[in-house]
Amino acid sequence: MLFRRPLHVLTISSALTLAASADVVVVDATSPYSSDFAQISDAIAVAANGDTVLVRTGNYSGFTVSGKALAILAEPGATVTIAGTVRIDHVPAGTSLVLSGLHGTGGAPDYLGLYVRDNVGAVRIQDCTFTGAAHSSFTTGDGDGAEGAVVDASSGVSFARCTLTGGQPGYSQNCCDYGYTGGHGLWARGTPVALYDCALVGAQGSWGGWGGFGGNGLQLESFGVFASGTSFTGGDGGTGDDFIWAVGGDGGNGIDAKASAQVRRLDCTAFGGAGGGYWIAGQSGVPGVATTGAGLYFTIPGTARKLAGPALAAEGATVTLSLTGVPGDRVYLPSSLRPTFQYLPALHGIALVAWPMKMTFTPLGIVPATGVLTFQVAADDLVDASGARVRHLQAYVSSSANGTFLSGPLDFTTFECAISGDCNQNGLPDFCDVASGTSQDCDGNGVPDECDLAANLLPDCNGNGVADACDISSGTSSDCNADGVPDECSLDCNQNGIADACDIANGTSLDVNANGVPDECQSASDVYFVSPTGLPLGDGSLASPFDSISKAVGYAIDGNQVVLLDGVYTGAANRDVDFGGRAIIVRGLHGAANTIVDCEAAGRAFVFRSGEPQAAGLTGVTIRGGSADLATTDAKRGGGVIVRDASPTFVNCVFEDCTAPNLGGAVGVAGDAHPRFVNCEFSGNFANQGGAMTVGSFIEPVLATLELEQCSFTENDGFSGAALSFRGTEFSVRDSDFEQNTGGFGAAIHAYSGALRITRSRFVDNVGTSYGALNFSCSSLDMQGCTIAGNSTTPNNGAAAGIYASATGHVRIDDTLFESNRLGAAAALRIDGTPGVSVTNCTFAHNVGDYYGGIYLVSCPNVSMLNCVVWRDDAPSATPPIGLYNTLLRVGYSVIEGGQAGIGTSSGASVIWGAGNSAADPNFVSMLGPDGDPATWADNDLRLAAGSPCIDAGDNASRALDFGDLDGDGDVLEFVPFDLLLAPRTVDDPAQPDTGSGTAPLVDLGAYERQP
Repeated sequence: MLFRRPLHVLTISSALTLAASADVVVVDATSPYSSDFAQISDAIAVAANGDTVLVRTGNYSGFTVSGKALAILAEPGATVTIAGTVRIDHVPAGTSLVLSGLHGTGGAPDYLGLYVRDNVGAVRIQDCTFTGAAHSSFTTGDGDGAEGAVVDASSGVSFARCTLTGGQPGYSQNCCDYGYTGGHGLWARGTPVALYDCALVGAQGSWGGWGGFGGNGLQLESFGVFASGTSFTGGDGGTGDDFIWAVGGDGGNGIDAKASAQVRRLDCTAFGGAGGGYWIAGQSGVPGVATTGAGLYFTIPGTARKLAGPALAAEGATVTLSLTGVPGDRVYLPSSLRPTFQYLPALHGIALVAWPMKMTFTPLGIVPATGVLTFQVAADDLVDASGARVRHLQAYVSSSANGTFLSGPLDFTTFECAISGDCNQNGLPDFCDVASGTSQDCDGNGVPDECDLAANLLPDCNGNGVADACDISSGTSSDCNADGVPDECSLDCNQNGIADACDIANGTSLDVNANGVPDECQSASDVYFVSPTGLPLGDGSLASPFDSISKAVGYAIDGNQVVLLDGVYTGAANRDVDFGGRAIIVRGLHGAANTIVDCEAAGRAFVFRSGEPQAAGLTGVTIRGGSADLATTDAKRGGGVIVRDASPTFVNCVFEDCTAPNLGGAVGVAGDAHPRFVNCEFSGNFANQGGAMTVGSFIEPVLATLELEQCSFTENDGFSGAALSFRGTEFSVRDSDFEQNTGGFGAAIHAYSGALRITRSRFVDNVGTSYGALNFSCSSLDMQGCTIAGNSTTPNNGAAAGIYASATGHVRIDDTLFESNRLGAAAALRIDGTPGVSVTNCTFAHNVGDYYGGIYLVSCPNVSMLNCVVWRDDAPSATPPIGLYNTLLRVGYSVIEGGQAGIGTSSGASVIWGAGNSAADPNFVSMLGPDGDPATWADNDLRLAAGSPCIDAGDNASRALDFGDLDGDGDVLEFVPFDLLLAPRTVDDPAQPDTGSGTAPLVDLGAYERQP
């Protein structure tokens, strides 16, 4: 009972004991002890009614509790993550099921965070978060978002200090379909629910032709909800992304209560989500509202009272609780071993503590002017020999101004000391060591500090046997810069006996660049070293490297290098490292293979957003597992690196397995940014737009430029630009490979704007649903010396498997191979609405389209095709290899299968058939390759064999200028010097007569020059 004495005790005398204590089952995913369980489900299987399951830090699978009354609690200080649904059903009458301190993320098959169903006994959830699983993959993420929690057909469920969040829905893969609805925070039906001090959040609707609706904070089907101090927030509507006319999804509602439901709210807030926007043209969705539905809503006047404290403690321990209320409140603390669920209007709340209950005759205290009363109680003295007991607490508050109130509940578990270990081997269990004050526990993890110190889990920089935090809190050590490190251990670079931070703070030293280092200690030529095994007090020298990248970068100044020693860098201090505008190079000592920054899906690696110049950047570093989901700046953009209004340089870097919900799985570029990437690799990254990289977006000014040289993009995934999505002013790609990327609009690149220059690059084996490898809507396109081969798109759904381009200025394509591309209106090349188009010295072969095998030109008034070869380009409908719609095409010195009949015209299209054209077999070296299959393009050899009619048959005057500067001499006004294989152009074959035009040597037709 709660006796009237100075230290109030959470106990009931043995004569009034209502329930026996029960056993404790420990779950520890990494425990070496066979007595501990690795999974929560394993512990539940052996637990009996009334037992407590104590869970230590770790990642666990979803679990089900069926027909049992248990307390499942996170150990103090533990982080317990549940990947999968937590299910609670058939809790027996007169008992309770308690969950405390768990963080559920949902999972297959139904993706719910929490599912409570068919319970007669009480279900009590406190200090937990439950989120519906998110659908994030373009290819596998279809479906509405799952609920954070669902309660159904139960006698009474209470949530205290919990956050319930709906799951993110999947993307609607067909742009003309409706997007999916965001998950609700809580969906309640057939169950009375109490919500104390909680947050319920609906998820954002997905993108789609019509954006999906946002989820509701609370979806209430029947019965009623009482809420105190709780917020209800609807999710935003999804974006409409149909490229013709799109409609944004409606925002979710704070609360949607159906006709048979009632909602009573005390000191709560509710907000509707914003209506979704649209992609190019359309209308926005309707914003959600705070409350809706035919249910009854009641607003209870007054202020919520909030009880807070630990969920468990050792027997006899002193426990500190707090009550947040109104100054002058008189606070009592009823407690019982039995739960109840009863709405008491006179007490402004749901009674959750059953009779018989005990509380003091006098209040525990009166809330002071601060609004928070802190008081101490003593945990139960367990009189039997077993492990733990659950007691239900709920503050009773008397206010002279506006009556009486009940706070939220606290389901408190007392542990028998003997269940804990004895890490210091002093004969006293650890819980009791800490509770009695025999040992300190600065980090509050329930383990004596001397044990954590021995295991190097707590810092003790001065070696005095006391954790640094305790040294500082007790005043034994000073901490002038409040960094948690005693000043006697802090850096003192100028060796004046004063910590650097204090030197700067008191003006003894200057720190003009504000990096926390006295200026007299640094110069522009300095090099600082970092090691993943460095010590906290490392000074950045090779002998004593820094222990984190952020510490080294924060220390460095313009001109410095930060050298990463070999190893894998993890943890918060190696994520979201901000260069702060300085010209710093972070370099892996032995290259990207040996220097890995693993973000562990908990953030991005590096941030450039303060005008960093080209002299800043990364060299020889692998960035793995970056995620923009939790980013606090530029959220949902750039999973590995964000570049905003900066121009860093990246050399010999690897970006792998990074993700972002919206823009740039590995790299997000925004604003007035001008980054450069040299010899970098991007693989396995995902984002909706720009699986590997995004430059710009629809809602930001078009300012950014991008330069890629000798880069590779492989197996990236995204809807719009699976490898790269570009919306900037200038884009240069040189000597780069885009291979086996998978997406929707442009499996390799989707460019929405800008002047594009692509030189000596390969786009092979990419797969898109609506567009194949390259989808360009730009001001101009200049492509030279490229290979477009083996790309494909969806049957009867794609514009082109190779290149689709629509430019406001011109398109120039020279010395480029289009081979074995599959499907699309034209398998190899489609160009729409472009004033000037020239295709020179290109080879089109083995392309198979839905309508035209090779080329389709739409509404282009001035197109020239010169010195080209078009051969064996087919379509199921047996149409010509080239199709024209409202287009004028000039053809000269080219081989086209079928001759002029190989060009189909419609709707006013016309052809000017010039000199030098032929329908003769070009006589390739090996058109089918050794395997005899033209579709396996890599072993085909489309060079010109001896005696080919294409040799010395071109028009020298029609050669393209070297606009891609293939030879790198800076002269872009000379004729192109090389063919596709970088062999010399205009080489004479003395065995072949000159049939072309101009002074010998004459250029050959197609992408390859015969080298006799």
